[in-house]
Amino acid sequence: MNGLRRSLCVLVLGALGLLAGCDDDAMSLGLATQVYGPADAPDPFLGVAFVAISVEGDDLNVTPTKVVPYTPGSSAEVDAVPFTSGDSKRRVVVEGWAAGPDGQPGYLVSRGASVRASVVDGSPTQTLSVLLARINSFFSLTSSVTGTAQVLDVGRIGHTTTTTPNGEIVVAGGRTIPLNSISGMESTSLADPTYLASVEVIDEVSNSRQIPLVDKNLDLERAWHTATALRTGQVIFTGGYGTAIVNDLNGPVRSCCQPLETVEVYEPDPARETGALANNISKPRYGHTATLVDEDTFTILIVGGDVDGTGTYELWEPYQGTIGWGNLPDGPRRFHTATLMDIPGLALPVVMVSGGESDTNTHASSFIINLNDGQIVNLDPYAMTNGLGRTRHTAAHVVSVDAASGQTKYNWLYLIGGYTDVAHKNPTSAVDVYDLATNTFRSDPIPLRVPRGAHSTVVLDDGSVFTSGGVGVGDEVLDSIEIIHEYYKIETQWVCCQYANGQIAAVDPDLCAQQGGIEVDGGCTSSEPQVVAKPTIDLAYSSTLCAPGETCPIVPTMPFPRFGHHAVLSDRGTAVLLGGYGGSAAIDQTSSEHAITLYNPN
Repeated sequence: MNGLRRSLCVLVLGALGLLAGCDDDAMSLGLATQVYGPADAPDPFLGVAFVAISVEGDDLNVTPTKVVPYTPGSSAEVDAVPFTSGDSKRRVVVEGWAAGPDGQPGYLVSRGASVRASVVDGSPTQTLSVLLARINSFFSLTSSVTGTAQVLDVGRIGHTTTTTPNGEIVVAGGRTIPLNSISGMESTSLADPTYLASVEVIDEVSNSRQIPLVDKNLDLERAWHTATALRTGQVIFTGGYGTAIVNDLNGPVRSCCQPLETVEVYEPDPARETGALANNISKPRYGHTATLVDEDTFTILIVGGDVDGTGTYELWEPYQGTIGWGNLPDGPRRFHTATLMDIPGLALPVVMVSGGESDTNTHASSFIINLNDGQIVNLDPYAMTNGLGRTRHTAAHVVSVDAASGQTKYNWLYLIGGYTDVAHKNPTSAVDVYDLATNTFRSDPIPLRVPRGAHSTVVLDDGSVFTSGGVGVGDEVLDSIEIIHEYYKIETQWVCCQYANGQIAAVDPDLCAQQGGIEVDGGCTSSEPQVVAKPTIDLAYSSTLCAPGETCPIVPTMPFPRFGHHAVLSDRGTAVLLGGYGGSAAIDQTSSEHAITLYNPN
């Protein structure tokens, strides 16, 4: 096979029509792409004059792209794309562009992407689907097989939602909200047997929800448990609140409702089943966190959720059970956040734990568990939310690396919203920013437009942080979204100050500030204005949150109010919202939400 044949050709069909094929004498047809639109959203080709087809890959120095004029029935192909090798993969991106004043592509109208796939030389042609939709919009997950909107079979809250390396989104357990309960979390409602064992799986290749099968359900109903995806495609479920197996005079019987120490595992296709593991966690826990800290040994760090009045963490492995444990500062906590962070120079990662609640109060403290030496490093609690505790908040870790230099531009952890009280009545708008470069909280937090708790947050492909829904002041269920953008702001500043005696220096920050300069490290050689790039945080929010007369960013609201839902990033680059309760702004009039809603970013 000659050198040219060591490239693949991407054929785009469906909404763009069908080509006869790539030139077989030059290269192999590696990918065919089916393009289709959402079942319940505007035509993604409305106003489109040009279509751009790109092939992305981490190992590609240049992204191969083909831009063609669009007319119904037109077609396009991208050739000379290298095949994958090793762990590399390819993703096809299709964009619809409106024409600019010069007749060339002017602005982006719609976008869609396939899942990532390995494309090996000599293998049969793969057909990947692209769900094309308007940018900055919401729409329903739509199957490429049936063309119909997908919904969950069972609505739920307190469930888990997990993406796996096998291209699946696994939704498991949870509960429905009992009568006379607002969120199903009140201590008086925990004994209501409305817990779920069902597991539903979304296949990202076809965007289709698989038909629920009995052998994929959990053995035990449980809510507020954890789910941890392994590199094998398996998902480990630990603890939660629900049904336990207890022994009485007649032998083992099922007993609801109580905290659990049991562990179950979901097996991906072809096994497609779920079953209990022999090694439980060390004690019953719910509202805890579980973080995969070693992908090779499947070691999971489980933090909090204790129900015995203590606060502990444990290291757990599937084949050995609990292999280590320790005490937490400040005693019991649940519904906190735990974020995995790699630190240069350390063999193992560290995990930052923030906020949460005990039975009597919310925690304002944050601490770092250093898995390299087992030590806990306490952080200043008054640097976060002015000393106010928070629970049922979200955390988002964003790292930006300069492609040219490889240098990290910013490495931030956001702690977003939540409630400041254990009754979950006082949501906060605080967004604290922890800077890993300095190991301190930034002094200039960006507040959300509205306070919210029981919301969802996910980091999008471009590093922006997408927060949706939740419960606001007065138990109002929210349909608004807010998006945190991080970027390097380019501006002209006086970098050094020239004093009256002609000396150029930056040794007096106050004097520099008065003269329009800023202090710099390493001394000054010129007092000329220089172009400066500095990390900047900005916030976009739904226009419904605008004050009268205010110009607001153009960001949509969700199709309906929603809280207690989960958001995950699909392999296609869209945010996927699943579960929760919604349909009404009045929290006591909401119902379990079956819709699977996607957000397509700019």
